[in-house]
Amino acid sequence: MTLIAPTEGWFKKKVSKDERMWIIISFVVCIFLFAWMVLWHVFGRQNPSNTTYKTNPIEFAQLHDEYVKRNMVGMDNGIPIVKPEPGSDVILMAQMWRWSPVLILKKDEWYNIHISSKDLVHGFSLQPSNMNFQVYPDYDYVLKFKPTVAGEAKVLCNEFCGIGHHTMIGKILVIENDADLAKYGYNNLSAPPARTGKGTAEEDISGWSEEQLIKGGEMVYNLKGCMACHKTDGTSEIGPAFNSIYGSKVKVKEDGNAKEIVIDDNTFFTSLELLRRTKETSWDKFSDIANNFIDLTAKSRSLRKDLIVYILHHTTTEGDGVLEDFKVRAQSYGKLIDEKLGSIEAQFSIVLRASKNKTDDGIEYVFYTKDASSTCKSPVGMFEEDTIPNDLAYVSSKIREYYN
Repeated sequence: MTLIAPTEGWFKKKVSKDERMWIIISFVVCIFLFAWMVLWHVFGRQNPSNTTYKTNPIEFAQLHDEYVKRNMVGMDNGIPIVKPEPGSDVILMAQMWRWSPVLILKKDEWYNIHISSKDLVHGFSLQPSNMNFQVYPDYDYVLKFKPTVAGEAKVLCNEFCGIGHHTMIGKILVIENDADLAKYGYNNLSAPPARTGKGTAEEDISGWSEEQLIKGGEMVYNLKGCMACHKTDGTSEIGPAFNSIYGSKVKVKEDGNAKEIVIDDNTFFTSLELLRRTKETSWDKFSDIANNFIDLTAKSRSLRKDLIVYILHHTTTEGDGVLEDFKVRAQSYGKLIDEKLGSIEAQFSIVLRASKNKTDDGIEYVFYTKDASSTCKSPVGMFEEDTIPNDLAYVSSKIREYYN
């Protein structure tokens, strides 16, 4: 568009010699850059693979767990260590707030690294090489990778992912031979203890030694990402420490009768079921887990009417990347419960979400009774506030007050 109208017939005039020269030069440069872009992709060796598969967080998490169970050779600060064979497929999973597993790779060998996220969008930043990719929950991004320099590389998350974002640092160790492992403190690597059964429903862990039980528990603790929030050294950063949580019992009696039963916790027992049946390739194990959960809820409803049954359950986050669309819900394994029943929460009339919040006075532990960003719910009028103290005695008093 111009303020002054061009003279009539201007487009029929011949282009001057200087203009023709610059048009030709521009055209040649464009063709050269286009050709160079194609050639650089083939010969430049600095472009990522274009192989990507559609997946979902549940399927990729299961793939990660199976891979780690088959290939784990040790632990590094609670993160499984894997030493894959050259030329093999390698699984690397991002989740709040860790990269799993730690990879030990051979220098000048090719690997196919499958990268995806279990929850949110994360950023894969390999330092000091400065390789950067975005990692999405619903895509399996295959990176054809050949390390050419021995040493220890860090995997940073450069996409903000929450309160523990700064702690999300993974590790890739590149070695020339196994003797190099001692330089990095990995000279005592060993395979996990052999399992006693065949990985089927009939497997009995009652005969496991104390060492096998400890290793099995440690594997569940790390594979399920518990260590991202729960520590075992007594400290509490995001969630409460695991020290002496399991095995503790609190007895509450009123008029000589028990009034509460705490099942601690459903996710833990589900994880054990998956651990026992690792080698099964059919979907039967997920059907059995769903049926066991239905039996559990049916059993709780068959107990005395004066009993209050608390089922503790871990959560997962789902959404399309827009903050207000995120939903915190009870974590499930497989799709059967969600497809047939709608959700785990559909089996309960009261769903409270535990949370640790920062206030001006310090840290506050609360239950959410109603929350637009989660699936927690409670009958109208049972709780006056959207948040209440994280105190089961207080919750019990409100439940009895409402129903009595």
